[in-house]
Amino acid sequence: MKETLYWISLSEIFGPASSSLWKLMSTCESAEEGYRRVSEGKFTLAAGEKNRFLCSSPEKSAEILKNCKQKGIEVITYGSEKYPSRLRTIYDPPAVLYLSGN
Repeated sequence: MKETLYWISLSEIFGPASSSLWKLMSTCESAEEGYRRVSEGKFTLAAGEKNRFLCSSPEKSAEILKNCKQKGIEVITYGSEKYPSRLRTIYDPPAVLYLSGN
């Protein structure tokens, strides 16, 4: 659950399918580590990413996750076993999938 919050935070900072996100994650073992590196200024962010970082947090991600659950929206992150294997093979795959319905 905690790792899901960090994936959501990173997706909010970098956008749904960002090469910058995957550049960061190529040096990290987890989304939590990636978020920590960004928080500590150990990864250079573009101007827009900096602004989105200032508005993001795992707490805000928890609110997003809560709202999704209330609305019946399933959240699947890149770190999840449920993440589609075919999507893992594309260039800059989405870090988070929001699914509704069948």
